[in-house]
Amino acid sequence: MLCSNREQFNDLASLLDGAKPGADFIFQQYIAESHGRDVRVLVIDGKAVAAMERRSADGGFKANISLGGVASPFELPQPMADLAVRVADVLGLDVAGVDILFDTHGYRVCEANSSPGFQGLEKACKVNVPEEIFRAMERKHGLPDRPQRSLWRRLTRALGALLGPQQPHSADP
Repeated sequence: MLCSNREQFNDLASLLDGAKPGADFIFQQYIAESHGRDVRVLVIDGKAVAAMERRSADGGFKANISLGGVASPFELPQPMADLAVRVADVLGLDVAGVDILFDTHGYRVCEANSSPGFQGLEKACKVNVPEEIFRAMERKHGLPDRPQRSLWRRLTRALGALLGPQQPHSADP
């Protein structure tokens, strides 16, 4: 909810007043320069793999695809890529969707998602995100790359290599 006048603030205050005790809220500063648009950068294993610009379809300040926003591929400037990679690194994330806003002084991080939605990014950037994640984890953990295997077979074999042999569960008497 964007509060641009006293009446809207009072509406927000009423909403907060009616919340259950202990309820969590997140507030963030409104960045006018980025009204209705942001950039989602997908970072996988320390690399900015793809980026899309999201724009609000209705002129609102939120650009989320899930809210009707429109996505297009975005040519990622190196400073923005470096920022997204640093954010993922600081948070210890192998996979991250880093949302970046435009500001008069450069860029601002809006949020970082440890389990980012990527359907809009796949469509806009023509990238297979699960395959990119899987290949990065193969490299990171030294697993053999065998493109002739199906993704499912590679995944189960990789998990077996990481987790070791599993004992079958016995049925309860």
